Amino acid sequence: MAPVMRLADHEVPKPPPRLGKSASVPSPAGPAGPRNVMPMSRRYDVSAEILSREVGKPRPGLQAVLRSMRRPIHEVHGLDAEHWYAAVERARSAERRRRGGVDKRPVPSWNFRGGGPLQPLAGTSRSQASAGPASLRWKLHEQLQRQEQLRRELQELQAENEVDDGQKLPALHDPFASPQYEEGKEMDEEEVLRQLDEQKQVQQRLHEKLQHLLSGRPLEKPHPNPQEQQLLAEHEELDKRLQQQMEEVRSQEEALRRLQEQAQELAAH
Repeated sequence: MAPVMRLADHEVPKPPPRLGKSASVPSPAGPAGPRNVMPMSRRYDVSAEILSREVGKPRPGLQAVLRSMRRPIHEVHGLDAEHWYAAVERARSAERRRRGGVDKRPVPSWNFRGGGPLQPLAGTSRSQASAGPASLRWKLHEQLQRQEQLRRELQELQAENEVDDGQKLPALHDPFASPQYEEGKEMDEEEVLRQLDEQKQVQQRLHEKLQHLLSGRPLEKPHPNPQEQQLLAEHEELDKRLQQQMEEVRSQEEALRRLQEQAQELAAH
């Protein structure tokens, strides 16, 4: 059997290159001849021209969105940051529950400010997120207990200073101890706020009376009583908390009023 002769790679003949063809023009698709195709350089010029026209168009809405994305949420005009963060937290909690308690997705920085975990709102927690009449009633009950303790302290001071029986302070009215109050009955929020204001005034009068009695006592004790100082500090802290709560209630009422006005305007249109 005769041996088979094979050519090396460099000895294989190659077809001659096609002359008169531009590198940018593709080969004809069929026997119909070359298509009317624009050269690459011209196509680039047209694309650049279209792109420059599109970019140069004024887009105020898009520019406003981009500016707001570069700005912290609490600085965006017309946006309630607290409700924004609360809505974001609700959405993330729902998604976390849907995923079985695990949510390892990266947080977009433009939406969540740096991608870190959301911090709870100042002065609130999960249990204090909804401040309703029940929470206000509990605060009123706590304040009444503190005022009753303060009244007992004042009676002891009056006994030491030999104050007349006719000048003794009347007992505080506790709405929770009255027969008209029922545990299951819901009190009106306005009524609770009115009682809070009244008890705050009574507490201020008791505080002034306590200061007057303490200032008029003989200097038998060079150092003040730490229990009285602690009691006064607790009352001041309670005053601050009640003031904060009332401000939050007023802000919620104002927001509700604005929403009602907007709803009326939309219904009118």
